[in-house]
Amino acid sequence: ATAKLEDEGRGRFDLNYRIRDLVFSRQRYWGEPWPIVYDQDGVPEFLPTEQLPVELPPMEDFRYRDGKAPLERAIDWVNSEYGRRETDTMPATAGSNWYYLRYMDPQNGEAFVGQEAVNYWQDVDLYLGGAEHAVSHILYSRLCHKLWFDLGYVPTREPYKKLVNQGMIGAPITSIHLTNAKAKDGSEHKVWVSFGTSAGSQTQVDGLGALTVQSLELDRKVPLRMVEETSVDNEASFRLYKKAIDDLDQDDAQDAAYFRQILTQGEGIAWNQDKDGRQYVELSFVMGKMSKSKYNVINPDDICERYGVDCFRMYEMFLGPLDQAKPWSVSGIDGVYRFLRRFWGLFYDEDGKMSVVDTQAGKAEMKALHTCIQKVTDDIEKLSFNTCVSAFMVASNELNKLKANQRTVLELLVRLIAPFAPHLAEELYRALGHTTSVHHAEWPVFEPEWLVEDSVTLPIAFNGKTRFTLEFPADADKATVEEAVLANEQVKQQIGDKSVRRVIVVPGRMVNMVVG
Repeated sequence: ATAKLEDEGRGRFDLNYRIRDLVFSRQRYWGEPWPIVYDQDGVPEFLPTEQLPVELPPMEDFRYRDGKAPLERAIDWVNSEYGRRETDTMPATAGSNWYYLRYMDPQNGEAFVGQEAVNYWQDVDLYLGGAEHAVSHILYSRLCHKLWFDLGYVPTREPYKKLVNQGMIGAPITSIHLTNAKAKDGSEHKVWVSFGTSAGSQTQVDGLGALTVQSLELDRKVPLRMVEETSVDNEASFRLYKKAIDDLDQDDAQDAAYFRQILTQGEGIAWNQDKDGRQYVELSFVMGKMSKSKYNVINPDDICERYGVDCFRMYEMFLGPLDQAKPWSVSGIDGVYRFLRRFWGLFYDEDGKMSVVDTQAGKAEMKALHTCIQKVTDDIEKLSFNTCVSAFMVASNELNKLKANQRTVLELLVRLIAPFAPHLAEELYRALGHTTSVHHAEWPVFEPEWLVEDSVTLPIAFNGKTRFTLEFPADADKATVEEAVLANEQVKQQIGDKSVRRVIVVPGRMVNMVVG
């Protein structure tokens, strides 16, 4: 269609590039200095190659002020023998546009990357980054890479073979509600009430008595750390407890001042009371991006202090698929914490003594181990970390039921969990007698023979109704199964004085006997 329009003189082919302008200059100290100087007429020139790289001058005060770049105040550095230096610096994207190439040849003092190194490594196999990061960095690094390809500096047209954007972890943005309410004497008041309070309902407010709610008109955000999540089976609710407010003056004067300022917009709070006698206000919430302005940022240090770093890491993975957005909630972290304690219990008894033995593991233990090795190894390749955590939980439960404590099983399990719980794995690996790091150990090899079943359990049915099950060799054919069934005492008792008209054997599924 385009060619025909051009032939008829009614249009022409054009190509539009959807890329933002790359603003490549910043009036700040931190950043790569431009290798540019200006002569007496203000004409810019490149510095000689032997003067590279240009290094930032040491400065005690590198703040931006007076509408001028910080480097303007470095007089001796600005007035070089080659001319007046450029005082703007490059943005962070300058270095990030080529750092992946520098990793290939970091000690090269002659070029940003040597031809031998870049021809060997070529490009990045997998790039993991957030969606926002992909736009602000990868878009421009790709643009630069294509330029370097045209100039013959790199052998590939594209810098990255595959990109995976991890999903963002959101957090609840909680709101406390201010309402217009009327007293019996007709006076109007603004009071804080629980979410879900309906217009026309009565509520008791300290110092004001019973008030009739007129309408909810305003929302006010409160710091999330003051809020207690009371979720049950994903039916989440958030409560602001009176004690949390009372404790603010001791814990955090800044939050206390902020909250007192908010409370001045109302004349009181209509407190509810839970079964333990604690006073609270129910809050509404929506899931959103973590932001300081929304008071919903989760401090990982607080979680790590309570549960440990390994638990926090594994719970983040367990929240859901890597590439999907996930809401943050602490309601499930106790499950991961209990799993790690059960995992530890495979190695130590209740008295805290190492219980690992050097005896040979049985088939059931080896089956549980290698099922886990297969699942985790395959899912790591797919970046499916949440299912890896599930596999560890399943294996841990099975091995605990078997009371497995054989070194041949547990040592491989420690190596397997090392990328997920590195501190736990390191400690257990040393406890098993090793002097080197578990992260230098070989990855466990999946041995499929341990997953081959020697026997199969089949339901035995009579006229379509299952009565019991029997175990048969896994490789038994129909004739062998039928013969074994007819010779079984349980089957004979079930048949009694009836005659067997037909035996239907479905290999690996069931046996049905037609009797009458």
